[in-house]
Amino acid sequence: MQISADGEQVEAIDDAAKKRKLEEPESKPAAEIPPEPKYPKKKCAILFGYCGTGYQGLQINANCRSIEAELFKAFETTGAVSSENIVDPYKFDFTRCARTDKGVHAAGQLVALKLRQVPDLKEKLNNALPEQIRIFDIVQVTNGFHAKNQCDSRLYEYLLPTYVLAEAPSHLYPHSARGNLAGDSALDRQGDTANQECGTEEQDKSTTPGPMPFSAEQRSAFRISQESLDHLRSCLKQYVGTYNYHNYTVNCPFKEAAAKRFIRSFECSSPFVREEIEWVTLTVHGQAFMLHQIRKMVGMAILLVRTKTPDSVILQSYQATKLTIPKAPALGLLLRWPVFEAYNRKFGNGRQRVDFKLIENEVQPFVEKWIHSRMIEEESSTHVFFDWLQLVDRNASQFSWFLNADGSICEDRRPVRSGTDLQREDENGEI
Repeated sequence: MQISADGEQVEAIDDAAKKRKLEEPESKPAAEIPPEPKYPKKKCAILFGYCGTGYQGLQINANCRSIEAELFKAFETTGAVSSENIVDPYKFDFTRCARTDKGVHAAGQLVALKLRQVPDLKEKLNNALPEQIRIFDIVQVTNGFHAKNQCDSRLYEYLLPTYVLAEAPSHLYPHSARGNLAGDSALDRQGDTANQECGTEEQDKSTTPGPMPFSAEQRSAFRISQESLDHLRSCLKQYVGTYNYHNYTVNCPFKEAAAKRFIRSFECSSPFVREEIEWVTLTVHGQAFMLHQIRKMVGMAILLVRTKTPDSVILQSYQATKLTIPKAPALGLLLRWPVFEAYNRKFGNGRQRVDFKLIENEVQPFVEKWIHSRMIEEESSTHVFFDWLQLVDRNASQFSWFLNADGSICEDRRPVRSGTDLQREDENGEI
């Protein structure tokens, strides 16, 4: 006890403190934060779909809104991937099956990665994601599974309003069967053709479409003829097989090995009506596709049907002659789903199959609500396809030289401008 002038008072204070210490229970140490549960990691394939509207594409990119950025955020939020690992996809062995461009949708897409086996993970991930991105299934796969390398082929759909297949203005395509039927043969319209080839931009913009459905009422009333539908289907069949698609992408020389692609099938549905507009669905099944390939394949088929040009032009487009082919709008394109036949044959008996057909009952309602309805709504409100047709016809001289009534491609009819201006537009994504 401390000795001081008022020693008695100090002793009293010390005695009181000792008494309180005996009466009060000993204080417990502060509760520690429980450690994060440790879940086992397993290699999984995530089968999901998305509406690409408002996104710059699937692949994660700095300063861009992407589908993968949303997925990574959900992985971290749910604890499926740790905060330390999420910054580096290599740390959780991330692979994607196929890329999609800006605004392109996917009914079925697949990524593979090592996931912590958090309980109710599918439900938690969907709660953390925007509604326009949905996870349909999480399938455990082999440790060596690679989303791109294990994929045998891919199915894409293209939703097309049939009015884009209406007969083109005959004077813009004078060498075609459409031009000949209207009396606008190459000789009859030689002067006008020359003016198109050398005309000013202002003259091109003032071109007035002919019988093409011009008003909203005409577009709604349009119904494709059986003859045009048969012609379209015949054109699509010309893509089936292994061919050189150097004309159906950008910056790909004819002799480059990567230009050769294999198409298993390309089919057209029966017409159906939605929001008063008639549509068809084109479904293409191929091994792998190049940039813009499907949109240019659709664009070429549209040109041939509109001008009544024989489908033999498609077979000639696989040769060395350079053609400028317009790419159909991105709005109609949809990745239906990837296919994993070889993987399922090898591992399907002892493991879960990686097969979108098994979950089609979940995929289709999502497609109807978030993809098809959005496509149709956007076309109804913004007339994307009609504007694209106008752009194609303003540049008709770049295509009309190879759209001939006999199905031949005549180099001497190639315009002086040789497609340079349009190629620049193509690289900028305008046509």
